[in-house]
Amino acid sequence: MDQPGDRPTQQLDDDPFTDGRLARAALDAIPVAMWLKDLEGRYLACNRRFEQLLGVEAADLVGRPSSDFVDAETAEVFRRQDRLALSIGKPVTHEQWVVDRLDDRRKLWETTKSTVRDIDGTAIGVLGISFDVTDRDEMYRQLVDETQRFEAAERLANTGSWDEDVVAGTSRWTRGVFDIFGLDPATTLPDRQVIIDLVHPDDREAVVRVTEEGRRHGQPYAQRYRAIVDGRLKHVESRGYPRLGVDGRLLRVTGTIQDVTDRTVAAQQLTDLIDGTKDAFALCDMDAVILEVNNVYCEINGFTPDELVGHRIVEFDAIQESTDYERLARVVESGGEIFETEQLRKDGTTWPVEVSLSYSAGGDGRLLVFMRDLTERRAAEAVIQAGAARHEALMELTMDGFAVLDTAGTILEINDVYCELSGYSREELVGRPIVDLRAPELSDGSATIVDEVRAAVAKRFDSVHVRKNGSHWPIQVSTVYSPIEGGRFFSYMRDLTDESQRRAVVQRAADDWATLLRGSTDGFLRVDREGRVVEASEPFCRLSGLQPDEVVGRSMADLNPYVDTHELVAGMDAFAGAGGGVVPGVVRHADGTDIPVEVSVMFTERDGGQFFTFIRDERERLRLNAEVEQSARRFRALLDASSDGVIIIGHDNRLTDVNARYLQLSGFARDDVLGMSIADLDARFDEHQLGAFRARTAELGTVIAESVHRRKDGSLWPVEVTATATGDETEEFFCFVRDITDRLQATAAVEQAAHRYQTLVDNTRDGFARATLDGIIFEANERLTEMFGMEPGALIGRSVTELNATRAPEATRAILASLPERGHMEIETEARRADGSTFPIRIELMHSAVDGGHLFAFLRDLSRTGQ
Repeated sequence: MDQPGDRPTQQLDDDPFTDGRLARAALDAIPVAMWLKDLEGRYLACNRRFEQLLGVEAADLVGRPSSDFVDAETAEVFRRQDRLALSIGKPVTHEQWVVDRLDDRRKLWETTKSTVRDIDGTAIGVLGISFDVTDRDEMYRQLVDETQRFEAAERLANTGSWDEDVVAGTSRWTRGVFDIFGLDPATTLPDRQVIIDLVHPDDREAVVRVTEEGRRHGQPYAQRYRAIVDGRLKHVESRGYPRLGVDGRLLRVTGTIQDVTDRTVAAQQLTDLIDGTKDAFALCDMDAVILEVNNVYCEINGFTPDELVGHRIVEFDAIQESTDYERLARVVESGGEIFETEQLRKDGTTWPVEVSLSYSAGGDGRLLVFMRDLTERRAAEAVIQAGAARHEALMELTMDGFAVLDTAGTILEINDVYCELSGYSREELVGRPIVDLRAPELSDGSATIVDEVRAAVAKRFDSVHVRKNGSHWPIQVSTVYSPIEGGRFFSYMRDLTDESQRRAVVQRAADDWATLLRGSTDGFLRVDREGRVVEASEPFCRLSGLQPDEVVGRSMADLNPYVDTHELVAGMDAFAGAGGGVVPGVVRHADGTDIPVEVSVMFTERDGGQFFTFIRDERERLRLNAEVEQSARRFRALLDASSDGVIIIGHDNRLTDVNARYLQLSGFARDDVLGMSIADLDARFDEHQLGAFRARTAELGTVIAESVHRRKDGSLWPVEVTATATGDETEEFFCFVRDITDRLQATAAVEQAAHRYQTLVDNTRDGFARATLDGIIFEANERLTEMFGMEPGALIGRSVTELNATRAPEATRAILASLPERGHMEIETEARRADGSTFPIRIELMHSAVDGGHLFAFLRDLSRTGQ
């Protein structure tokens, strides 16, 4: 009986089948599921990971369609994907959730299918490659969720690392170190002294001392210092990790350097913002315990910081329960909460506040509580409500007709008195031009009257209106113009049919004017030609903190500390010449603070010339503008922190914004691409296809597609584009652009390896089989089945001991058991065909440790070779 040969294994460089075995072993070793189907959708081959995915051995898989292993709906999806890959002639990638039978977990698989062709270019099947991207998908979702938890996103700090081999006297820096210190890797030799020379002179001695102590004692060290880079000051955080030998000598030092300039400046700005804000502020832990407060909070509620810190903020709330704050602490991840409540002062009184509660994830988590005093707002709201009530009362209780008109003279409101006098209903009048109600012989001058009223602010004139029945009735019109809400005319129309009513017109108009002033939310001043205040409204007195008798008689220059008498006279002359105007200004409050305002001035020549001045508090508008600007800065920080390229496309398919990452990938400068059509960057989509793509994105919300973009140098780079429609009136699209060059190269390499393996197996002259370590065959080529005179597939599941004509099964199993240790062996023996005849063969066995271990066997019929 022949024994296994002990001679050394000889590698034949010209043996093409050796590469085939190694390729098969490699395919089974990679953690990627791969399979091959014919044009009818039947499996031809697969690797070990695909067997594990379906829970089916290759022997049971080959020759059968997907519908034998998955439900009909999933099988149809697979079939459509196969047909798509065959029809378009290029790889097709999709994602799908499938249960992995290896651990019975539902996982997300990214599958790429491509057409396999023979040497003549004829399609012979479909190759599928699936990557388990569950973890990647989860990481992406976690990243999105994490981003939404924060009100603001900090830009990631620039970081570099270094490694100094003290014994060899060499150092290595990553590109980040060069970038932080503004150095050129091509001209700068990595050396510790180079960095020390850039340290700020005031910090250099301390940096050297800390560094040398750490290196001498072998202790990790960390320090923050300033560096002067290209004339600019940077804040740098450095960490070092020395390593000593057994003899105490320094062997190596590794470390990191991080540019924390933005973080340092932002932290200082945040501190200045909190200290300088006019709102109360408290920093709390996640149990709502106060950790820190600003001076404004203490000034408003009368407590000292020591009396507040350590207490739960709900102890000072007159309305909210503890559970309300706990609920807010759980939901702030959605972006924060804003609500109104009342706070307790030390003296027992309360003050209304608007609480803006947000969450910071740093450390153990913090609650940021901004509290805005609503006392003035509540008072203003009360005034507005009172004004509205007075307005309604005037409309309903006046004995005259009353109408509110827009600047075009269209009736917006009308009272019942006018309806009764004219014979029209309210529905017939609202929305109708007031000029339609005037007698025809007077209508031509309506535009002139409107202009005169606007210029004069208030005007009284006689007119004639036409009733619904066609009769005429004389009226006296008292009209006041106000710039509020884009401009409004308030018109009182008194029936002059009774002469007694005419005598009361002047007094009634004066009363109406005073009522309107009291109801206005804007401050009002009537100023004479010399610049002295003749009349001041209550809202202006509240705005300035002065009593009416402290305002009337004073010069306008006294109310605005930034305007002297000369400038006041020049400004009044300009307003008189132009008839009025709108300018920004400042009102000095009685407490010394300056209040930004918008001043709307109208001039009339009556009574020697007068200025009607409406003054609007601009603080709320300026605050909102600042918040909009801050939101824009946060948005830009998020764009610049993205690891993918980001482009924003307007409704005309032209780029309106782009982040730094896309510029880096494409080689363009920002000014190059802004305003450029996306069709100039995309090498695959024309204008028509882009229109279809936009329509699909608008319909679905988000669409992912692969394409090819052009770089500035004309080269092309493959991309995966994730497009999202904003859904607002801008009709903009946000596109995340990912460079998929590496992914496509990896896919091509795997396809090439699979093709080489299958070609070698199918074309070898020898018989080939793959079996378990105990000898059970689970793969055999056609040549092997012919060699043993069997039908295709007859060898699958049989033991190799049944095919040996000279060795006992125990001896064969002993040889197989020794294979893992030896790795490779060659045996010459006698084999038995299906008809019982025997023939000499040479068997070359190789062991593979992949997937728990199995063996490759190459069998050569020696009776045919004469060996």
